[in-house]
Amino acid sequence: MMTRRQLFGRAALGLGTAALANVLGPDLLANSGGQAPGSHFAPRPSG
Repeated sequence: MMTRRQLFGRAALGLGTAALANVLGPDLLANSGGQAPGSHFAPRPSG
């Protein structure tokens, strides 16, 4: 059994997650292509 405090805590977390996803927009999450963006730094020279 879940207490009221746990229920409200989980509900707030779920609403916060939904609000953040709404603010970020689906395009930001959908355009990633499943790959991490490249590095901001030039590669270190080898040798």
